[in-house]
Amino acid sequence: MDIYCIIGAGAFGLMTAYNLRKSNINAKIIIFDKNKNLSSSVNGGNGMLKYTEKYGIKDINNSLSINFSRIPYNFEFYLFHAINQLTNNHNNRELIKKIAVEEEEEEECENSDYFPYNYWDNITDKLIKSNVEIINNVEIINYEYMNDKIILYSKNNNKYICNKLILCTAGNLNLVKNNYYHKFIEVFSGYSATVEVNTPIRCFYYKHNMFFTPYNNNLVKITFKVDIGFENNNYFVDKTNKDYNIIVDYITNNKEIQNLGLISIKNIWRGSRAMTYDIIPFISQIDKNVYLLTGGGYMGTHMANKFGIWMTEMINNKDFSDLPIHNNEIFNPTIERLKRIRSKYYFLIILLILLILIIFKIRID
Repeated sequence: MDIYCIIGAGAFGLMTAYNLRKSNINAKIIIFDKNKNLSSSVNGGNGMLKYTEKYGIKDINNSLSINFSRIPYNFEFYLFHAINQLTNNHNNRELIKKIAVEEEEEEECENSDYFPYNYWDNITDKLIKSNVEIINNVEIINYEYMNDKIILYSKNNNKYICNKLILCTAGNLNLVKNNYYHKFIEVFSGYSATVEVNTPIRCFYYKHNMFFTPYNNNLVKITFKVDIGFENNNYFVDKTNKDYNIIVDYITNNKEIQNLGLISIKNIWRGSRAMTYDIIPFISQIDKNVYLLTGGGYMGTHMANKFGIWMTEMINNKDFSDLPIHNNEIFNPTIERLKRIRSKYYFLIILLILLILIIFKIRID
């Protein structure tokens, strides 16, 4: 019997499990997550989002800017990410929308049935009912091959066996042993909040620098701003800064929140989010039976269903790279897309340097 082990109970991990179960009803599927308590809904903050309601809003770090001390360690990523945001930001947002809600025409998807507020409700419960095992409060720190099996090692010294391993986390760099992949990924920490509003929304959208997601009834999940930290080969979130008013002001003064009619801020949490140059995820096969799905950033929830399908297809040996996603528009969900971006920008940078040198030489002559 096939045994699939999925690391990470965030949106990517859950939707990969969901689609694996649909394609293989007899396989054993296990999801591991290091969080002690998991929400039944992805919007509650599974995976790398650390739910902060338990220790209160005053303990949230208020920093709303990039940690520039991290840039020298991954200068290439920041350079390409900045170029991509300057030149392709609108196109990337449109592409995200097409991946997430192919049939939508209106920006706010007000008439959508694709992503209603209860789309993710009780998703973990649904998986458990389909015999997907979810093991929380267990942090997998390493793995190794043993003949045709993969042995997983947890922080509390337990061992687990599987045939195929799917990494849906980029926070633990030790698990992704090939640093090659981290040329294309940077892990930021960012903020999310659940707010109660007078006007409920039916579908997700992006407006006034925030992503808005239906949560439940009059509750809206919003996602915004990023900063970053790095320590002991793992990304971390610093919760020591108690000057939290900046976050509250940022939320309450947002134009879209004001348009929806803010009643109250229910809670705020923050956590790590893996990003690629173009803020769109990628899937890849790391080695024989180990796969990686990462890079959703703060839009991972909305792209998780489609990428969970594509991840399952790769695991099931479907040969694909570029796929039609909307009106025959071609999209590459694999790491090859990021390689192309990298090559393109290196070419443009070299071309720009040569142009500057030619202009400089002409002026000297």
